[in-house]
Amino acid sequence: REPVDEGCGDAAAAVGSSFSLVACYPITGRTHQIRAHLEWRGHPLVADPNYNPRGQVRRHFGWCPRLFLHCRRMRLLDLEGQPLELEAPLSGDLRAALEACGVRPHEASEDLGSLASWEKMA
Repeated sequence: REPVDEGCGDAAAAVGSSFSLVACYPITGRTHQIRAHLEWRGHPLVADPNYNPRGQVRRHFGWCPRLFLHCRRMRLLDLEGQPLELEAPLSGDLRAALEACGVRPHEASEDLGSLASWEKMA
């Protein structure tokens, strides 16, 4: 995806940050796996207090109130061994954080958890 430029509120603009919206497909489903690997590659998650320098994460909290990590879809086996798929829409606080970065959902999109449903504002 194209990086989101410094429009993520005054705090992000002050540090000259840019951000990317990324889709990850972990094998184990463990959130720590995503957090640790992205930090290892030099791209920690927004508002992640464990993997961002303290001052940087405080600036993130100015426009993103919590760790920016969302599980859109999960597939697993239920107690009887049958496949079960669960989906969750993007929460309002994370949606607002994207909009603060100048990214908004496509007009016709109802699937706000999908990367394809978001576009950079002009």
